[in-house]
Order: sequence, then C-alpha cells, then structure tokens
Amino acid sequence: MSNRISYARLVGALAAMALALGGAASARTLGDGEAAITGVSPKQAMAGQLVIISGTHLDGTRAVTFGKVGSQSVRVDPNGMWVRAVVPAGVPAGSLYITLDNSGNPVSVGPFQILAGSVPAAANPAPAANAKVTGGVSAKVVRPPQIKGLSPASGPVGSKVIITGAQLGGAQWVKFGGVRGQVNSSNATTVVALVPKNAHSGKITLHTASGGTTVSGQSFRVVKRTGV
Repeated sequence: MSNRISYARLVGALAAMALALGGAASARTLGDGEAAITGVSPKQAMAGQLVIISGTHLDGTRAVTFGKVGSQSVRVDPNGMWVRAVVPAGVPAGSLYITLDNSGNPVSVGPFQILAGSVPAAANPAPAANAKVTGGVSAKVVRPPQIKGLSPASGPVGSKVIITGAQLGGAQWVKFGGVRGQVNSSNATTVVALVPKNAHSGKITLHTASGGTTVSGQSFRVVKRTGV
C-alpha cells in the first residue's frame, strides 16, 4: 500500500514539474522580440498631422492604419523604438484604434481621438541609417476651427452671414453648399462672409491657415431676395 502511495506521489510531482517547465518555456518564447506599444503622441490629431507611436520591437512595421484608413506616410525607427505616421485624409472624426502591421502581426493602441478638420500633410522624413533613440519625437498640436452658430440661418445671395465659434482667426475661405463665398472679416471667434452667387442650401465649410478645414453642424438655407 505504501509503495502505491509513493508511486502516485512521484507521478504527481513529475507532472507538476513538467507543467511548470512548459509554462516557463512558453512565457520566454512569448516575450522574446514581441512588438509592444507604450505610448502615442499627441493624444489627439486631425488629418494631415504627424503621430508618433512609441514602443519596443516596432522595426518590423509595414503599415499603419487609423481605424479603417491606411496612412500614406509611415516611417519606422531602425531601432524599433518608434513609428511615425501622418493621419490620412478621409478618416472620420471621433474615437478609433491605431493598428500597426508588424511583420503580419497586428498591434493596436487606442482609443485615439481624431479631431474634425485637416491641415496640410506634415513632413515625415526617413530616419538616418544610424539613427539613435533620443526619447521620441515631439509633435505640435494644432487646434481646428469650430463653428458654433450661424446668424442668420437663412438669407439671399449677397447677404451677410455671421459665423461664430472658436479658432476662426485667419479664415481664408468659406463655402455655402460647396460654392465659395467672400470673407469680409475674421477674428478668433467671428467670421463675416457674403452668400455667393449660385450658392446652395446646406452646411457651411470654413478653412483657416493655421487650423485647417471644418464643417458647420447647422445648415444654411439660401432664399430668394424679396422686395426688389
């Protein structure tokens, strides 16, 4: 009886040892050379801005996708410590995940906030062959223009429309239903524009030199001039 108990204990001990060794081996294999993302800078961006994804073993990155739209400008650190990507045009505003195709293995981070509007695509030069890790790359955060109100909400061709909001200074153009109108004046919170000939009812699009383009949430209705 005692021999049976001793044999059972021996078998149990050997099985436990095998499981422990197997678990340790698999843990070592899983951790070696696996791509990992540790941070993203800036925390939010709009189309055209440069985003830096930091991490380890990222040198196998072949593509970067923002939601479902792939970036057309991707640079990879030879040391595998960062990936730079320009937010592509066509990405909808809102929260999404950034996904790196790392040698066929997807690695994602998020949610990442896409701001409304766009800026000209940022420069994204290739890193030098002997590039050294210097703690990452900084990126300037650009605040897009915001349209909060239209006054009046309707009017005939040639009438003035006051557009209120934020970051509106330096407005370069305004479109009424896709037709460009004249900008009479602009400051940080107000733009005065004229309804252009052939304007269509619809949302107003506004573009500033520093913040890019935005679209109003409210529609403007073009009406016929009365009392002529």
